[in-house]
Amino acid sequence: MSPADLPQGREGHEPAEAPRGVPLVVAGLVVVVAAWGAYTFATEIGPGMAPYGDRRTLAALQPPETPAGGGIDGGAVFAARCAACHQADGNGLPGTFPPLAGSEWVVGAPERTAAIVLTGLTGAIEVKGTSYASVMPTFRDQLTDGEIAAVLSHVRGSFGNAATPVPETLVAGVRATLEGHAPLQGQAELVQLYP
Repeated sequence: MSPADLPQGREGHEPAEAPRGVPLVVAGLVVVVAAWGAYTFATEIGPGMAPYGDRRTLAALQPPETPAGGGIDGGAVFAARCAACHQADGNGLPGTFPPLAGSEWVVGAPERTAAIVLTGLTGAIEVKGTSYASVMPTFRDQLTDGEIAAVLSHVRGSFGNAATPVPETLVAGVRATLEGHAPLQGQAELVQLYP
């Protein structure tokens, strides 16, 4: 009996897989990316460089300091509640929303501005020689006395204004006086309440 007569002899050879190397293009790409990463690491995170990779310092990553006395940030309240109408620069929208920059109402009696924020205002008001008849909503229920005092102090000291800050106690007094008061009916009622 010859080996060809055996069942194993009639079968073909078992296939073998030849080792195949990584294609040269892929190997070259890996080398280039590795070299670029090593160069970036060496130049970006070296001595004297910021250890955060985006060139920020530890001081830049610290949370902002709260205003003196741990108070409320009037600028943040302004940005969230007032800037949409009065604009971020305090110049308002001509013919629609009055400016706060250089406004005689802002730098005048603080009780007036507190009353406007607390009760809202409808009807005509003249600001810097221009009449406005838009509606200012009330913030009586949306803002605390501290937040109103902070935003009024911010506005009275920003946009070229140089008026004194508004104490929280003043806002609380105006709130108590105008409890349940409807929105002010324009400039006339405002001046009548706070001459």
